[in-house]
Amino acid sequence: MNARAPWPALRDDLELLRGPVVTGAPTWTLYDPTRHRYVRVGSMEMEILQRWDLADPDTIARVVSEQSTFDVQPADVTAFAAFLRQAGLTTAQTSTDSALLARQARKPPLLSWILHHYLFLRVRLCNPDPVLKRCILLTNWLFTRQFCTGLVLAVGLALILVVQQWSLYAAGFMHLITPQGAIGIALALTCSKMVHELGHGIAARHFGCRVPAMGIAFLVLCPVLWTDTTDAWRLIRARDRLVIDCAGMVAEIMLATLATIIWSIVPDGALRDGLFTLSSSTWVLTLSVNLSPLMRFDGYYILSDLMGIPNLQERAFAWTRWRTRKFLFGMDTPPPEVFPAYRGLMLTGYSMATWLYRFFLFTGIALVVYHAVFPALGVVLMGIEIWFFVARPIMGELAQWARQALHAPGSRRVHVTGAALAILLALLVLPWSHSVRAPAVLRAEGQSMLYTQDPGQVVRLLPTGSMVQAGETVAELRSPQLDHDRAVSMARLATLEATLSERMFGVEDTASLDDTRDKIEQETAERLRAEAAIRQLTLTAPFAGMLVDVPPEIHVGDTLKQHDYIGSIITEDHAAIEAYVHEMDISFIQPGAKASFMANSPGAKRITGHVRSISVASVPDIDALEQASLYGGHIKAHRDETSHRIVPEEAVYQVIILPDGPLPPVRQRIGGMVRIHATATSFMQRTYRKIVSVFMGEAGL
Repeated sequence: MNARAPWPALRDDLELLRGPVVTGAPTWTLYDPTRHRYVRVGSMEMEILQRWDLADPDTIARVVSEQSTFDVQPADVTAFAAFLRQAGLTTAQTSTDSALLARQARKPPLLSWILHHYLFLRVRLCNPDPVLKRCILLTNWLFTRQFCTGLVLAVGLALILVVQQWSLYAAGFMHLITPQGAIGIALALTCSKMVHELGHGIAARHFGCRVPAMGIAFLVLCPVLWTDTTDAWRLIRARDRLVIDCAGMVAEIMLATLATIIWSIVPDGALRDGLFTLSSSTWVLTLSVNLSPLMRFDGYYILSDLMGIPNLQERAFAWTRWRTRKFLFGMDTPPPEVFPAYRGLMLTGYSMATWLYRFFLFTGIALVVYHAVFPALGVVLMGIEIWFFVARPIMGELAQWARQALHAPGSRRVHVTGAALAILLALLVLPWSHSVRAPAVLRAEGQSMLYTQDPGQVVRLLPTGSMVQAGETVAELRSPQLDHDRAVSMARLATLEATLSERMFGVEDTASLDDTRDKIEQETAERLRAEAAIRQLTLTAPFAGMLVDVPPEIHVGDTLKQHDYIGSIITEDHAAIEAYVHEMDISFIQPGAKASFMANSPGAKRITGHVRSISVASVPDIDALEQASLYGGHIKAHRDETSHRIVPEEAVYQVIILPDGPLPPVRQRIGGMVRIHATATSFMQRTYRKIVSVFMGEAGL
């Protein structure tokens, strides 16, 4: 505050209320009716307000220090006056004050408003206060000890009934993942959240607080209900505010308990399914969402009132920022407010947990926003989300650290912090060697996996371990359907050819002649197709080697499906390691790079080798079935319904690694993990490439 500037006068419409006792000290509350906002002040601030008419920071500080136990400095008075002025609790005395009030009242530009509100928009629907006021006498029994005892007994009964019929209750969750279940969940949540908000409103009105608004808010485009219980700041007893905080969850628990009890006694049908959906969704969301103190749900306000710290998040953030800056730079700046040591430790832990939670939450919201619209707009909205809620706060705090360091350049703590940050920056920016881990199999270098091309019955199959020559038959299948198709085609073809040779066509029969010839061509093609398919039922060895991995459940006479695996032909002279590397890591690997393979079996020895080749394109399917997620492997994959092949869900590349030394003959595939030496790159470079790769993949580039 400028000493020559007029002393700010408090607004006449402000209301001073008695506040609760916090940590043994009384508090007071200033109510701003224009903004429907409450400001909590402590005893020292109240002493300053009582002498506000002295209109001079030095005088006020001296009088308060003489007439109370507080050691107030003029800077404390000036800072409090600046706070009241910024909060709009004073009248405009200067052009600067008028400009500030005008700036606060001015509506933001439309684009700025959209950027800040498209993720959270609140719409007021009604004023429930008159109705709630008339219902007070009808709802007072809800706040008696007898009701609480009865509710606890009812919850216990509901839990017992669920335990007794747990198999039926658990089986009902499978119905919730169906489209009909999703609709049921939406209806159940609408019902339970209406009861939830009604519970807050009834509790607030029971304690004499106005409930001026109920409405709907859009959180990441998802509608949620809300109730204005701001008047709870008027309450002096923390117990009363806790009742209002918990009333929504208690109302949902009442609803879930009633639904569970009725579910246990009604017969199967639509009513029971609806009761289960209402019961299960209400129980789960009440416990998992509403109790979380890391976002501004009921759990946050419960924790805030239990600790006696209004605006818990903002004050915890301010305290932790001060502690962090003091630790890093050793600055002797006063704390934003004084807390006991144990409470300061609690605030630090809470704020760190909240920051971590918010980082992942806002990153997840950014991804949801990206996928909710078309890619071009999604990238823009995702970038805005990441900047405003993740990057900008981090950049702002780093800028504050830089200012702190400049104010104390000779401090030993500043030197230590600067050196640590320099080392961290070097680790992020400077290139350093690293390795890429990928699932792999140790196999024979010469290898060919054999699959059936069409369904058929096994008439011949060599046993595993058989030595075969190139072109030798390994398995022979017979398909009655293909035999029938060939016989039918040959019979039809013979009939058509006989017709063509025996019948005399005149000039007027030219069209009939052309039609007969077309049919002959069609039947000839059908016969050739059937014969080609029959030939493919005989599987031969592509090269000389050993037949291995023949499934033991396949016997002569069994019927196999299309693309069933029947074994592999391998050469025993050399071994190779076949690795599947994710597309994000493939650019860091070069032919000739060193690698090491470790089998999954216990006691296996590490095998060293070098990269021989890298596939130029991602593999369309996975031959190493043991590495697919369907069979417990590390590669996310699914079975294609048409070809029945195992298709990776993300792009992976095949890397062939040759061992450095001779190995014993490899007669079966051995799964494991390979570690490949990658090109020296910085962490920032690898992160940038991965981000670009993800964006290009999502955009279909």
